[in-house]
Amino acid sequence: MSQTEAQCNYIKRTIALIEKNENEKYINFALDLPNLNFLASKRFLKEMAVCYESPVFIAPFVRLLKMSTELHNNKMIILEIFKNLVCGNERVLIALNSPACDTYMSLLKILMMNTKLANARQSASSSLSTPMRQTIQLQDKAVELFNYMFEQRRPTIIRDISCIGASSTLLKE
Repeated sequence: MSQTEAQCNYIKRTIALIEKNENEKYINFALDLPNLNFLASKRFLKEMAVCYESPVFIAPFVRLLKMSTELHNNKMIILEIFKNLVCGNERVLIALNSPACDTYMSLLKILMMNTKLANARQSASSSLSTPMRQTIQLQDKAVELFNYMFEQRRPTIIRDISCIGASSTLLKE
């Protein structure tokens, strides 16, 4: 297969992804490949975003966040993903609050401090163990996430968090 035929097949496949049974637009898209790629990417992003309207896709992130054996970097990435998810539409916020996920409670648990952790935070010495240092970093990231969530002033988020009994105490600390 020549490079021209391969390019033609690529364009036809991509057009079919964007507009079903619209092969007459082939020439227009062939002249503007960046636009074709943009439209295809836009469609895929929309379809991926719809996935997060279901707790089925959020629950694995929460599960990884709860696992003590999970890598610290992965937990930090998960908190970044949650930062993006709280900007989602109403259905995403409902999925975040689903009992299947337990998202907000898991995030609040990260903020809990025992006396050992509180003393380590106050001393801020370089002699802290790696797990202790990582826990402090994770807490700082969770605090950033909660600040961001409250800056958004989304009524759904505020209502969902205020329904959790211990949330006010944990957020004060």
